[in-house]
Formats: sequence, structure tokens, C-alpha cells
Amino acid sequence: MISLRTSMVAVAIFALSVPAARCESSDCANPVLIVSDGRISQSSYPQGASYWYGIYALAGHSYSAEFEPPADNYVSASRVQFGPVSVFAPNDNLVACRGVSTVAVTQTSGYVPVILKGTTGAGRRISFTTLFSPRWSTWSGYDTQWGFMNASDMNIDGVLRVFDLSANLMATVPLTIPGGGYLIRTANSPGISLPRNSAGYVIFSHNGPPGALLADSYMVNAAATVVVPSKFEAGGER
Repeated sequence: MISLRTSMVAVAIFALSVPAARCESSDCANPVLIVSDGRISQSSYPQGASYWYGIYALAGHSYSAEFEPPADNYVSASRVQFGPVSVFAPNDNLVACRGVSTVAVTQTSGYVPVILKGTTGAGRRISFTTLFSPRWSTWSGYDTQWGFMNASDMNIDGVLRVFDLSANLMATVPLTIPGGGYLIRTANSPGISLPRNSAGYVIFSHNGPPGALLADSYMVNAAATVVVPSKFEAGGER
């Protein structure tokens, strides 16, 4: 279900090792807010610390939280190790900052692409990864196709939602794009089957890291003599 309601999502990260800390919060009720625009910031984490971060998120969209140690830049044997990231929704019941999450989370730390390592502290960023295409059409014999290239080495699961120009949901299609693979869906694919002489837009949310998916969209006439491209890319800050 898509909603335009904005809610704050809490992200918890656990550091297994490395010294010194600054400007962080260990209180889940007062997390450090991070803007989901893909900017990289740096910090340091004491051994055994759990820190809390918050983002304002839209229901039905996808986000990526990354915490990257600059391990390759260390001369000594001391290296940052992060535990799995925990994510909680605004209405999840937390007692002493512990509880059961209702947020669907995929741990992607073992896959590429990842953020570049810094030279001083561990890098962190939260990115808005939902893809948008502002136009599809089945008017005058045209059909629309959407292509997805997975540039990562993990399988990426996502949901393609097709809307008409009045924002009515026309189709909801779960998709899996294999690591290093490609997938194409059209306006008349099973599960989509859009009516003739209609138009609208699509939204694709997924569990892959930022930059993992390259997508395109084309409107093609019945004779395949006219091809009209349409944008299909990640949006800005949400």
C-alpha cells in the first residue's frame, strides 16, 4: 500500500570494535536524524556501543542504510566491525530500546556496490532508493516496457506498482532481478495487463543497495518503428 504519510524510522547500529565517539545518540527515543539524500558523513564508534539514527520515510518506498568501516586504510590490525543493522517503525513497541520490528529489512553488507571508505572515521549514509518512471502509455496502439539491470552480485527483490493518471493503483507486481542479470516487463505482461488507451506512472521499491539497479522505460508503437524513452530512475530526498 502506498501512502504519502511521512513517518520517522529508527535505525540502530552496533559497533564491535574501534575507539572514540562523537555526536551520536545511545537513546532510541532521541536518535540522531539523517537526511536520506545519499550524503556520506563520518564518525567514530567505541567498542560495544549501540547508536540510534532516525530518518523520515514514506510508506511503500525503499531506503538503504550503510555504515562502512575504513578498514583498508588502517595500518594497524585494529579494524571496525559492525553488527547487523536493526530498523524499527514509529509504532513498534520498544522496551529499554529493545523489541520486535515490523520493518522488512535485507542485510546487504556482504554484497557490492558499497560506499567508498574514508580516511579517518567510519562512513555512513542513508539513501532513498525507490525508482520512478513518470510516464507509461497504451494509447494509439503503443505499449510500454520496463527494463531492470542488476549491477550488484545479490538477487534484488522489489515491487513494481503501476498507477494511472488519477493515482489509482492498476497493478502490483513482485519482481526478482538476479545478481548481474536483467529483467524486462511490459504493459501486457502477466500480472500487469494494462487496459488500452490508458496512461500513468510507475514506482519500483526494492531491497538492493544504492546504485545496484539501472532501469529504463520505453513506449513503442505496434510496428516497433517509433520508440519513445521515458525516465526511470531514483528520486531525490524523501
